[in-house]
Amino acid sequence: MSDDEIVADLVDSGAAFAIDLAATMPGADAESGRGLALAEAVLDVVELRRVGAANHWHLVRRLRHADPH
Repeated sequence: MSDDEIVADLVDSGAAFAIDLAATMPGADAESGRGLALAEAVLDVVELRRVGAANHWHLVRRLRHADPH
């Protein structure tokens, strides 16, 4: 974390898949499918790479500071 951004690098052992950054929020009664839509709504960078048998996620949220003037 810095004064300008929060960065998270995560690794999971889930199955390989292609991310759809145009994902939309599913209906209210859906039991899954909200993760990427939420991530895309609040993060500035969502990157996924497959390394061996693991998914490597790089997530960035840039902080917007209020102008003091």
